[in-house]
Amino acid sequence: MTAVDLVNTLDFLTEQNREEIMFRTNSSKQPVPPDLAWKRLRTLERDIKTTILPKLKVVMDSEEGKGKNHEELCELLLQREYVSFA
Repeated sequence: MTAVDLVNTLDFLTEQNREEIMFRTNSSKQPVPPDLAWKRLRTLERDIKTTILPKLKVVMDSEEGKGKNHEELCELLLQREYVSFA
């Protein structure tokens, strides 16, 4: 399965969204090369591990987070982040 095949399975995206995901940059509108897509994936993965997951662990271990499902935990995390920036 290619990246394009995968993107095409995401039925919540519009056709324009599908095209934009595969652009190198929004201004150039050139297709993203596979090596750059892979590098972006690794960068995002590292950022998620270092910024989001530690905060999510705190939410999961809190009294408020006990017994919550994925969606509920994400909502709690987003709410905490919003409050901390407000």
